[in-house]
Amino acid sequence: MQNAFVLHRRRFSNSSLIIEIFSQTAGRVTILSKGALASRRFLAGTLQAFTPLSLEYVGRGQIKTLTYVEATHLPFSLLDDRLYCGLYINELLMRLLSKELPFISLFSLYQSTLIALSQTKLKDIDIVLRYFELGLLDELGYRLPLIYEAQSHIKIKAEQDYLFFFEKGAVPCASFEKEKIKGATLLALQNKTLSHNLQRQQAKTLLRQTLQHYLGYKPLKTRILINQIKN
Repeated sequence: MQNAFVLHRRRFSNSSLIIEIFSQTAGRVTILSKGALASRRFLAGTLQAFTPLSLEYVGRGQIKTLTYVEATHLPFSLLDDRLYCGLYINELLMRLLSKELPFISLFSLYQSTLIALSQTKLKDIDIVLRYFELGLLDELGYRLPLIYEAQSHIKIKAEQDYLFFFEKGAVPCASFEKEKIKGATLLALQNKTLSHNLQRQQAKTLLRQTLQHYLGYKPLKTRILINQIKN
């Protein structure tokens, strides 16, 4: 038995589903659920995003076959903006995780993020996303150097302005630079103490630009959806 969440699902034939799951011990796995849409056990209702699952599957090819599944808890309640945030982190995992590689710590982060999204005040859910994005980069081996300056290797100063380079780090810059980021923002991100609006906006820009570097040019569908709804 494996603990897992559904990241994405699509119809296959008239009665089956192909689901992409994030498993605690196997990572991202593609699974065929035969007859899920016609099942008397209401499998289609169980195989929903944000529902903690326990499941089994068989097979050696790229697509496994589901043999058993049950919900171990009620779905996390993600409504409105919280739902878009959940869909966003699911898409990040779909795009960035290689198949069938275990990410046990990332699974715990994902689960705790869903809990935080369901419980955090709506005005603060952006901070939940920032910490997930940062943790995801860490788990993928793309940890951001947020403590020391890139060239001098001295500790980042809260009052200093910096330019941040993805694979290099923070380089001091003049205050007139448009892409500057405060040292205080970098330190708050490292310490998970983001607070006021400037830090939150600068952290969002930094992490989104960094993720885009690894995602490539194909835009995230959830961002397009959110922009359409907001506009």
